[in-house]
Amino acid sequence: MKLNMPPETLLREIGSVMKQKRQELQLSIVELAELSGVHQDIVLQLEEGLGTELDLATIFPIMTSLKLPPTMIISIFNDTKQQPEQWFSLLIATIPLHEYELTASIAAQLLESPNLYNIFNVKRLYDMITTTSWDDRLQLCLYETIIQYCTTHHIRIFIAKSLLQQYLIKCKDDTQLDIAFEFGQQVLEHVKSLSAPEKILLYAKMSIHAFKRLQFNDCIALCSHVINSKEKNELHQMEAIYAACRSFYFLGKYKFAKRFLHMYNTSSSPDAEQNKNIMTAMLYGKTGQTKTAIIELETCLATTSPSNYVHLATELLELYLKQNDLQAAADLIQDEDRIMEYPISSPLQDYRTAHFHKLKGDFFIRKKMAREAVPAYIYSSLHYSKINMYGKVFEIVNMTMKYMIEFKLVEDPKEKAKQPPPPPHMCFPSPEW
Repeated sequence: MKLNMPPETLLREIGSVMKQKRQELQLSIVELAELSGVHQDIVLQLEEGLGTELDLATIFPIMTSLKLPPTMIISIFNDTKQQPEQWFSLLIATIPLHEYELTASIAAQLLESPNLYNIFNVKRLYDMITTTSWDDRLQLCLYETIIQYCTTHHIRIFIAKSLLQQYLIKCKDDTQLDIAFEFGQQVLEHVKSLSAPEKILLYAKMSIHAFKRLQFNDCIALCSHVINSKEKNELHQMEAIYAACRSFYFLGKYKFAKRFLHMYNTSSSPDAEQNKNIMTAMLYGKTGQTKTAIIELETCLATTSPSNYVHLATELLELYLKQNDLQAAADLIQDEDRIMEYPISSPLQDYRTAHFHKLKGDFFIRKKMAREAVPAYIYSSLHYSKINMYGKVFEIVNMTMKYMIEFKLVEDPKEKAKQPPPPPHMCFPSPEW
């Protein structure tokens, strides 16, 4: 965390401020050394401007002990008219401190430092962020700093680039899909300022994002930009083809799903073989080849990763019930803990979980086990409500009430209405004694 710059002037300024503040607080050098954990000889050297290296690991604990704001160092840099190179050095030195606002403030000052070619500073800062392994929160802060500066100075290309990088960070978290997708739509407003590879990257990520949010038509539209692009990128194109295939499947357009699966067969990605087998089996189930579908899906379920369990189990349970194979359905439901072990982190997983429990309820109804069916239906409706599929919620609630009445778990309100009212309660006045 040592800065590569002539430090004498800066050290004198910092030392002077520290000494004045220490005296205001009526602290001795020994007391300040004990508070900060910095040796008293170093404290003395700093106050007298005798140091030769500006080491923030030493300076910041002292500043904290003196209740001096971290931004004080920015004021000193401004007063001593430091050049962009020194600002870059200071910015890098603050990274290990995890003082995000301070680092972002230094970045803002760096971009505003006098330079005929400030776009070079923007590019250098942008390249520095994208090629380092700094944590996501810091990167988001620094990209935001670039966006604010470029918005003021009308540098569109780095507004677009920084927005894209922010989106890529935000969409890592599947639990924040809605917020991240809305942010991605903002990036699309600046898509003309992106390079061809960046456009493909954006459309590819957003297509997968849309699929996870059950926006299948949007997913297909976004995939078309990737698939039809003149800029060839096999990885992103195959991702888009597979996302389009799955979207057509969920829309019930199985002919189109088959067509895109055929295109996907040329993929050489590590997961491609598993994905092909799963989609082929699922399409068998939707196109009348039920027995073949069951065999293939059972094989896939035995070998797939946990993230696919609920998808495959739901397809299998639907086919078992279609074949009226209640024993196979019972065995699958018995394995529910394993099927549901993967954390739910997207609307797609909520959707599949909801459908699995609806089918589970149907199984119990066929077994004349209405009391066991009710919790499954309730659980299904809760998951549908999480993804705002209220039509499904009302459908399942009505179905649940119907079965509860049919199996006499509750009294039928229509029958109750037909019953004669009870005789009126006869009230006699209390005798007066």
